Amino acid sequence: PEETEPNEADLEAAALNDFDGLDDQDDDFLKGDDEDEEEVDLNAINLLEGELPGRCRATIAVIAPVETRVRRIMERDGIPEEYARARISAQRPNEYYAERCGFTLSNDSTREAFARKCDELLDQILLGKE
Repeated sequence: PEETEPNEADLEAAALNDFDGLDDQDDDFLKGDDEDEEEVDLNAINLLEGELPGRCRATIAVIAPVETRVRRIMERDGIPEEYARARISAQRPNEYYAERCGFTLSNDSTREAFARKCDELLDQILLGKE
């Protein structure tokens, strides 16, 4: 079979599957790309299981209702509903992340509405705006 380049979703999934937490040797990673940069964003499901959350200014759970997640997975990956539900049932529930993070964003609407929620929360976190 002909090999194809992995898409962004494949690369993200592989990175998340390989992530098992960060240790003291990863301090350079946490500084970000620029030496003067004090913030880094990290999309890591296993982040909450290590000691890293205590070193973060903020942790944000991004959740969505199960039915919304099922529909999105089916559309994105072109898979049947049964398979999408099996994927979700293999994951931790939304409550796990919401209880362990300092902030929660619900991605239950349009991209535009979610982008506004993100902007508002980041303003709150980074600029102290309410």
